[in-house]
Amino acid sequence: MNLKFFFQTRVFLHNLIELLCLCQGHANIVRLHEVYTDELHTYIIMELLTGGELFYCIRTQTTQVEAGGSDPVGWVSNSV
Repeated sequence: MNLKFFFQTRVFLHNLIELLCLCQGHANIVRLHEVYTDELHTYIIMELLTGGELFYCIRTQTTQVEAGGSDPVGWVSNSV
């Protein structure tokens, strides 16, 4: 195993988990329930997302117009 890659991945996961913790409580951010870590693995238990509002909206529209295309962008930017 490449140790440099291993440590970069661990740092990335740590940063991701920290960011999710900071964003908890926002309506447009997935809820983080638990994090389990051992020597080799990190398990992130998150809220089950059954929908796909943004994905569905993008997939069903063949062309984006300025006014209509701003809704999905607004959802994403509102969560940031």
